Amino acid sequence: MTGGKTVLGATTAALAFSSITQLFPSAIAPEIAASLNVTPALIGVQVSLAYSGAMLSSLIGGGVSRRLGACRTTQLAILFFGLGGLLAAIADIRTFILASLLIGLGYGLTNPAASHLLVRFTNPGRRGLVFGFKQTGVPLGGVIAGVLAPALTVALGWQAAMASLAIPATLAILWLQRFHQRWDDDADATARWLSSPLSDIRLVWRLKALRWTALASFFFSASQLCLTVFTVTLLVEDLGVALVTAGLMMSAVRSAVWGVVCSGAGLPTGLAEACRH
Repeated sequence: MTGGKTVLGATTAALAFSSITQLFPSAIAPEIAASLNVTPALIGVQVSLAYSGAMLSSLIGGGVSRRLGACRTTQLAILFFGLGGLLAAIADIRTFILASLLIGLGYGLTNPAASHLLVRFTNPGRRGLVFGFKQTGVPLGGVIAGVLAPALTVALGWQAAMASLAIPATLAILWLQRFHQRWDDDADATARWLSSPLSDIRLVWRLKALRWTALASFFFSASQLCLTVFTVTLLVEDLGVALVTAGLMMSAVRSAVWGVVCSGAGLPTGLAEACRH
């Protein structure tokens, strides 16, 4: 049970940090835009680049977890987050594009690795609750990003704020190393992580319950992300709200979707039952 709680805490924290890193630029978009001499509305392009990277890595995330081990894959994802923060801090549009893609690649690896660990180390009868709790890391990370990023930017500047992401990334990688041997004892060095990357998509589309759930999730996620990403830019640029206040309002927006995320606590179990039929 203790091991299961540690896995749950680690995977939830990893998802929270992935969300923090992903939304960090959105929370300080006006400051970044001014430094790079671009319009803040281009934060939408930055998010698109990040999610493009996430879509690519999520296709192979399960295979990478099988080959390297889910703990090592999580460490790799966190490494991408830290490097992305450092690259973004260079304040060059080219490195910022690369940083966005790198952060996205890490973002796409976290959930497959987390699911792999939770399936192995949690009670099957409580997986619905456990998976739902794990997923609360995503809105939690958004709340933290909205509070932390503007405050650090006002105090230290946006470049230092982005670079600071490397500190928790380094600490998390070192902390996870203590669990590597135990959690990755099922790693298979011969696993073909690049074979049939679209097989999971075909599986989802073939099963009616998964197909409709995936489509619904797409529209819910798109609406929620668009609202969150442009909140700070809208408030600062159009309404003249202070950056820190705008960040707090962004956190409030993320908190509003918390209940929706938590309401899906039993979804994995329900989907499994539906797919059996």
